[in-house]
Parts: sequence; C-alpha cells; structure tokens
Amino acid sequence: MRSAKIPRMPRLPEHRFRALEVREAAELPPIIEMLCGQLVFGRTIYRGQSKSLWPLQSTWERRYCYVQPAGIMRPYRLQPEYSTRPQLLQALLNLFRTQVGSVVSDAHALTNRELLALGRLHGLITPLLDWTHDPWIAAHFAVRGLSSEERDSAAIWALRAPASVLPYAAMWNSESFPRIDWAPHNPSTRQRLQQAVFTELHDQIFGDLGSYLDNRLAVQRGKHPALIRIEIHAAAFAGIRRMLEHRGINDDALGLTETTEPNWLSDIAVRCNEALPVGRASCATLASA
Repeated sequence: MRSAKIPRMPRLPEHRFRALEVREAAELPPIIEMLCGQLVFGRTIYRGQSKSLWPLQSTWERRYCYVQPAGIMRPYRLQPEYSTRPQLLQALLNLFRTQVGSVVSDAHALTNRELLALGRLHGLITPLLDWTHDPWIAAHFAVRGLSSEERDSAAIWALRAPASVLPYAAMWNSESFPRIDWAPHNPSTRQRLQQAVFTELHDQIFGDLGSYLDNRLAVQRGKHPALIRIEIHAAAFAGIRRMLEHRGINDDALGLTETTEPNWLSDIAVRCNEALPVGRASCATLASA
C-alpha cells in the first residue's frame, strides 16, 4: 500500500508556558546554566525543534491526532479512531520486530517499550516523544541543518518532570501519560549517545503535550509550571553551532552517521512507515504489509 503524506504540521496553540528568547548566541549559555541550576524542580529534560511554532507532538500524533487546545470555555471532542490505535500500534510493532529480527538475533527479547525506543530514534512513527538530559544536545537538534537566513525561529523545550513534587506530579497518569523510564535496561547505541528519554501521550481528547499539560495541571492564570520554551532566532544559529562544535556535539557524536551505527535500522523504519495507513486506522492493511 502506498502511504499518503503526513498531514501538515499544525500551529502551536496559545499555551501558558514560560517563554524565553535567544536573539544572539551568547544569550543561550546563561539560560541553560539557569535551568540546570534550579535543582528545586528535580529532573528537567530538553527537546530541540527546528520550528518554534510546532506543537509538542510525536510523529504518531502528527499523523493521527489533531491539536485540541485546553480551556474551560473550549468545546472538547474525542480524538478520531482512538479506540483502534492500540491495535494499530501493536501491528506496527509486530512488523518492525519481524523485520529487525531478520538481522538482529535477539530482537524477539526486546519489550514493546524497548522496541518503540529503538524505532523512534531511527525514524519509526511512534507515540514516543524523544527528549534528552542534556540541553546542549537539544540545542543541536534545534538548529541542525538550519541557516541564518531562515525566516522561522527554532526552539528548545524544557519539561520539569519530577516524580512526586507538586504540582508537577499531577501530570502523570498510568494510561494517558505514564511516568518516564529513567533507567532503561537495553538502550540502543543512539539512545545512550543522545542521553535520550521518552514521554508517551495516549489521551482521548488532547493530541499534543502542551494542551494535555495545560488541562492536567489546571493552568488558567499565570505561567505554566512545567513547560519552558526557549525561542532561538535565526541570527543565533551560526554562533550556537560553533558552541556545539567546541563541546564536541555533532551528528557523529550522537550516533547519527554510519560511522557509529549502520543505516539498516533506519531503512527498516522507512519501510514500516510506508505500510502504516493514514486516515482511518486499518490493522488489517498493516498486517498484510
């Protein structure tokens, strides 16, 4: 089956997160130092995105979910095909496991979560949203491949993710937003090099993490307690790349080139993505791929 294109990325809803700006590269290090020094918040994880106006959506949510902003006066509706998505995801994992198993002898021993993490970092469409412990690695992914002539700004997102400190602990839910696995048993080479961890959203109403957190943490006034967005303007891209090179953070160091990991996993992910239906989820179509 020929796969349709992933729908156009929706614009970021108006969340109440704290927003910071970097117009010159020299403004980024003190912001990172400030975020890393606020230990009272517990763990903080970071994500780089090349467009600051993109919502925080996994590749799975981009394909199957719409952005539903949170708010007392907003009309809510259920996400389409929500009840069939677990079966569709399992069919995708079965296909990925089978194809990976043809070249990796112990692929059958990986848990579904380990398989999802392996696939996500090689381009498989999954509900996982990848983050990193290191804000400078997030900066690399934010400005990667961008020029100073870009019209749009990039972003580093920071998520306060303590397990038990209120109000942050209210974000976790075993079904819709399970806790982060901070110590994976079988991380891939790419996961170790990128210091990657993952969040996973399965909500019946909200299709992006920002809106889910707005609702879950009951944000009505003031600034968001869990999310911070650092908007990076194009004029800062070149200077930030020089800082990253000085720190030894590049594609090779993060396992993104063939010198650290072969491309066959990414090739398998592409084939599985091509078999994944768009629109009305069909497990039968995927199972026959």
